[in-house]
Amino acid sequence: MSVTLRRKKLISNKISLYLDIYQEGKRKYEYLQVYLIDKPKNPLDRELNKENLKIAETIRAEREISLNQQDFGYATMNKKKQDFFIFTHQYTQSLQPSTKRQYAALLKQLTAFCQQDTLALKSIDDFFVKDFLAFLQNKLTPTTAANYYTKFKAIIHFAYKKKFITIDPTELIHSPATNKDSDKTYLNLQELKMLSQVESTNNVVKNAFLFACFTGLRHSDIGGLTHKNIINNTLHIYQTKTKQQVQIPLNAIAQSFLPTDKRQEYLFPLLPPVSYTNVLLQKWIANTSITKKVTFHVARHSFATNLLLLNTNVATVSKLMGHSTLQHTRTYLKVVENMQQEAVESLKW
Repeated sequence: MSVTLRRKKLISNKISLYLDIYQEGKRKYEYLQVYLIDKPKNPLDRELNKENLKIAETIRAEREISLNQQDFGYATMNKKKQDFFIFTHQYTQSLQPSTKRQYAALLKQLTAFCQQDTLALKSIDDFFVKDFLAFLQNKLTPTTAANYYTKFKAIIHFAYKKKFITIDPTELIHSPATNKDSDKTYLNLQELKMLSQVESTNNVVKNAFLFACFTGLRHSDIGGLTHKNIINNTLHIYQTKTKQQVQIPLNAIAQSFLPTDKRQEYLFPLLPPVSYTNVLLQKWIANTSITKKVTFHVARHSFATNLLLLNTNVATVSKLMGHSTLQHTRTYLKVVENMQQEAVESLKW
């Protein structure tokens, strides 16, 4: 008996992973609906390939064990022994790549909480749920913690609906309320200038973050940038998350964070995955007097907030950010208004 992980190249620039199962003189194939990007072009593609290979190998090992022990059906895992990580991958197969990455980020948080990357669905009870939610709230911003918990809750509910578990332990544990208007940490221009003068152990992360502070780009858009994206000192890009096309003029400060060697294909080569990028950011910022909790997404907040503080028109900021509606931009305007209110309130006898 053997279970071998194999690859099949598709015409859509993808590689399909499948299992070649040979047992009792018969051969069967099981397509995993797990894909690799053929010829990955940037660090994000390579990281996604690495994660999907790991998932596929985990499934292969599970199948091999199941066939040896006869505890599982031939093509599907025994529901009582289903693993949360594998189940989540199956759950996200039909989702958009950007949404898949969000669930992959959730699994990384869960791995950090459990100190392992396996978790039986049946072992998740209300005590586990409460502890995991507290872990997220202690580690992340309120909005980010709430977003992760909402995704976790959705997976658990789907498992309950499909009868993989008999009760939904998240049913009475609701997502924490957040004030999204106030959860917009940003760095002002003085803090950005100070950061630019502080050395970092990873100059790619440093330059990418500061460039994002003056362009509003997300981490998912930065990694794949090349010199071809810049025409006449203007950045042209289709945003990965929204598919919106944006054109962002690059001032002298933004251009100072770009590589001078035009032979270098990517502007920020080998930019680490966002989770590790945030770790490096924290180490860098720890060498300054800044006490704010800074992640890479703070760069985007900083770009919008600083523009509004300089009295830039809301519609202009919205266009530069690639927002689909002005409502998204107005959340930053609310932050600015709150800051102005606090400034007035501080004028006391």
